[in-house]
Amino acid sequence: MPLCDQIDISAPPDAVWPRIADPVLMAEWNPKLVAIDRDADGPVRLGEHYTALYRMSGRDRESAVEVIACEPPRRLVLRHTFTTNGRTRVAVESYELIPQDGGSRLEQSVDLSQAGIPAPFRMVIGLIHRFGRSAEEPYLERLRALAEDDPREHRPGTTPSANPGPRST
Repeated sequence: MPLCDQIDISAPPDAVWPRIADPVLMAEWNPKLVAIDRDADGPVRLGEHYTALYRMSGRDRESAVEVIACEPPRRLVLRHTFTTNGRTRVAVESYELIPQDGGSRLEQSVDLSQAGIPAPFRMVIGLIHRFGRSAEEPYLERLRALAEDDPREHRPGTTPSANPGPRST
């Protein structure tokens, strides 16, 4: 059972796309993404590979990321491969931007079926994700605030500027 979330954003898909497709800009709204080792700048491309470092539950976890679908500015799918206790695990993270009323609906899903988490625990995680309350601001709320607050996001032909957050190492 994938973890799914969605949010409506008052900015068109072209303006939101860089914030989900550029790992440096993604780190502005996803506090678990702490470092990126990548040979390119800007939005990712189909087939690209890079390394991301995530901090989860107080532990750093390195992920080999592969871009397995990239259809700007509509769809992005990332396959994260990581090793835990000598075993290879996989999580697939998907984003879809749908135009609506001058803005966008962003749908996100994370498939943990190959992440080495036993099915009963995945079900519990899914229930907590769906019905629990977050102790912090939800990530997609942060993304919406960034996309809606940047006036450049609403002008065709402009891209947001990256702040000096996580950079390629």
